[in-house]
Amino acid sequence: IPRTLETFQSHWKESLLDPNVFAKAILVDDQFVGIVSCFPSEGVTQLGYWIDKPAWGKGIATQAVKLLLDEVP
Repeated sequence: IPRTLETFQSHWKESLLDPNVFAKAILVDDQFVGIVSCFPSEGVTQLGYWIDKPAWGKGIATQAVKLLLDEVP
């Protein structure tokens, strides 16, 4: 469901304050290319990510997910 920028920013602010949410920026050569996160939803831990389209197909998301899962209890 599309959100306004204000709604999106409010959602992220709340999410990042939640100790059950694990979210990381994905950087390649010090450039931001996406995010990866684990978060509870309806009693189940979900995993999500967003990668900037020019970074698709390079294994970046796969590596980011592996690194995040090493940190999630």
